[in-house]
Amino acid sequence: MSKHHAFTLVELLLSMSVMSVIGLSVAVLSVAIGDGYIASDGYYDALQCGRNTMLRTEANARKAKLMIASSSTAVVFWAGDTNGDGLINLDEIKTVTFNAAAGELDEVAVNFGNAPNKAALNVNVPLSSLGTVAAALAVQQASTYCVTTPLATSVSSVQMQVSPAAPLATRLDLQFTLGSGEQKLTLNNTAHLRADATSHVGLNGNTWVLTP
Repeated sequence: MSKHHAFTLVELLLSMSVMSVIGLSVAVLSVAIGDGYIASDGYYDALQCGRNTMLRTEANARKAKLMIASSSTAVVFWAGDTNGDGLINLDEIKTVTFNAAAGELDEVAVNFGNAPNKAALNVNVPLSSLGTVAAALAVQQASTYCVTTPLATSVSSVQMQVSPAAPLATRLDLQFTLGSGEQKLTLNNTAHLRADATSHVGLNGNTWVLTP
């Protein structure tokens, strides 16, 4: 006559405990792997955004005819003499500035697009009225065609330094930090400006002016 071995209550409870521990371990490992993937994916996105921002800012700086004004968190470029008149026109001014409230590094420019009265709207702006970042932004933002484009988001700090001082600057050092937690990273870059219009910059008393 065969005998059937049955689990005791202690054995049953022990096996259930072991299975619970194994199940919990698998769940924790799955969550860790998932979080790690999300973190690495977020870091990669932040890194790509930062690199693209650096490249765009460097390209703007290299092509700029003049560094009009600067501060520790913003720079104003004379992006180029697009119509060849030797003067700074409204749509040729480009500002890169840190918007701390929004956590963005923004590019501000006036874009007339296909405006029928573009010639009348695109006035010459004297260098003497663009001596500070605030003054340049005020001139740009007074136009209804002023456009602000975020270059990078989730930016926590920005540090810009030019040498020599604007409007004679030929070098821009840029550092900014973006992301948070494990995805936080700081990028640095140096751009050398063409700045070929510096030879046409002079002082009229204490004010910088553009000379022929």
